[in-house]
Amino acid sequence: MPSINALCSFLAENHLNGVPIRVHRGRAHVPDMPDGFRYRYDGLYHVARYWQEPGRDGFKIWRFRIERTLGV
Repeated sequence: MPSINALCSFLAENHLNGVPIRVHRGRAHVPDMPDGFRYRYDGLYHVARYWQEPGRDGFKIWRFRIERTLGV
């Protein structure tokens, strides 16, 4: 599995290259999910922007704003 830095790098590259990402949502984010299902495919999204900010303990935190891709 890639490290968290690699995952952030992939999302940043997708933003710069205009490549959409596939989003899957877990049960905690989908209240009406039927029993027996753990994840749901939610469609294509694009990274609208990303930025870095300091965390509580001084570590750098990467934030990503993703938006649903329309017309796909």
